[in-house]
Amino acid sequence: MGKVSIFSSIAIGGMLALSPLAYAQDAAEAADYLVMPPNAEVVFITTGGAEPRADWSDAARMNFESHVSDQLTANGHSFMSFETSEDTSEDIEQLMLLQELVTASLSMHIPHKEGNGYNNTDLSLGDSVALLRGENDVDEVLFVDHYSQIESSGVFLMAVAVGTVTGYVPPSNNVRFSRFSTFDMETGDLTNTAIHMFGDPRDVGESQNIVSNLMRGMSLAGQ
Repeated sequence: MGKVSIFSSIAIGGMLALSPLAYAQDAAEAADYLVMPPNAEVVFITTGGAEPRADWSDAARMNFESHVSDQLTANGHSFMSFETSEDTSEDIEQLMLLQELVTASLSMHIPHKEGNGYNNTDLSLGDSVALLRGENDVDEVLFVDHYSQIESSGVFLMAVAVGTVTGYVPPSNNVRFSRFSTFDMETGDLTNTAIHMFGDPRDVGESQNIVSNLMRGMSLAGQ
């Protein structure tokens, strides 16, 4: 799935049309949150360009999945983990992309918000969120997004060399961006979001710290 750049200006012209499938687990259960699979991408920046690292991304996803579950439980929140199948994977990719577009627009000045009485709290997944309800009694859906750029030693040394010769050191290519977002399962409206700009989720301890900070940022954990 294509990554939405956190530095890009994105205009949202409308909601994606998804087929009417119910994705949540079949059993009728009550829970505070439906937790979607973490969406994490880790890119290695070398002198030859950007190299997406599937192994690093998988490590980040596994750490997020484990720590989100542990900390929701520790803070007294009931939840269900979303389970997909080959039959629904394409539609889920569309829904995940829609969620990225909606949350990425939070800090952007885009036409649909200007001068029309709208603000960032009016953002919504709309009717698409109904696809996740199934037969489950869940209050909100939680999305976990992460994007990292990790600079190689070669890129760092090149920047130092440029600075030595010119007096100007190019800005670092290192990026850390993590975000939690929750949406109401009835209306599709954005209910809460938090961002954390530090930490390497490939590392178990740092991933745990990222999740802890995001939980506190969304008032899901004690201070």
